[in-house]
Amino acid sequence: MPSYSTKRRRICAAVAQVVQQIELSTKPPIINVNPVASDVANVATEIEPAIGSCSADSHDGQELEMGGINYLSDSDSDSDGSELDLSSISTSDSDSDSDENVNEVDNQAQFKYELAQWKLKGNITNSSMNSLLEILRKRVPFLPKDCRTIVTPPKNVQLKDISGGQYYHFGIASTIRHVLRNKLKLTEGQELHLQLNVDGLPVHKSKNSQLWPILGLLQHPESTKPFVIGVFFGECKPKSVTEFLEDFMNEYTHLSEQGLVVNGYNLKVTISTVVCDSPARAFVKCTKVHSGYSACDKCTVHGEWHGRVTFLDLKAPLRTDDSFIRQSDGDHHRGAVSPFLRANVGEYDFRKVL
Repeated sequence: MPSYSTKRRRICAAVAQVVQQIELSTKPPIINVNPVASDVANVATEIEPAIGSCSADSHDGQELEMGGINYLSDSDSDSDGSELDLSSISTSDSDSDSDENVNEVDNQAQFKYELAQWKLKGNITNSSMNSLLEILRKRVPFLPKDCRTIVTPPKNVQLKDISGGQYYHFGIASTIRHVLRNKLKLTEGQELHLQLNVDGLPVHKSKNSQLWPILGLLQHPESTKPFVIGVFFGECKPKSVTEFLEDFMNEYTHLSEQGLVVNGYNLKVTISTVVCDSPARAFVKCTKVHSGYSACDKCTVHGEWHGRVTFLDLKAPLRTDDSFIRQSDGDHHRGAVSPFLRANVGEYDFRKVL
């Protein structure tokens, strides 16, 4: 007596042959006279007691694997005899439509990105960009009305709270690498001379809001435009020059000791010049402003009041690096030490004096 597994394999093989003949034949086979079908019927009759002895629950919801083809058991059909719902099966047409929609969305995003880059590189104003979008929207309707939709400002900017307002440091290294990213005239150990500018400017006419940027310019033939290193914003100028220049001085000290790697070359960065107007120069040097009695940067002359502060002595002793660092003239200094001295800016070594 063949085992249940053997009879099941015989049934699967026979059914597979019947299915193959049906697929190859142009006419449906007549099951009653087909010898293969008769063998299937006979085998099924032989194993009917064995199948019936199995628990009905053990086959519910299972698939019968026959000849590599999966057939659902009778229990998988709906109890009310309804047909199988094929609405959830996606066709090749729907797949192609979805691919076209994805490509269209990608093309729209790429077009918006190129417009945003064009605006930023060309320094196009928002009003001019909006006028262009108004014209383009007649033929490209997916474009927004306002350019701020496609040129979105960064949302996760970490501002540093300092006395008088907030400060953001763009960085010396990152900006220099950006300026020299495509420049080829570099050599190992080359010295980059950095020119700085610190100044304040009002933001609104009706408010006291001020912007104090730290600008840099490389004295290099490949660099002709200034760049922003850091910027301060507040209702007044920075109350502490030490806090204002802290991030800049920390990074500059590191670069002056370790160097800066650009395009595979290790370069040396030094500050050559600090360009400021009179109020800003007094601010970063921690000295009296230009209207003070001891405000002269060149000599130790003490001013007199004649309707205004007037410097009459034309032969007063000149100021020196040593007297400035030691703050010999107490009336000229405001008590604090300029951060530029801490960074050893200039030819005079501040550390040898203190």
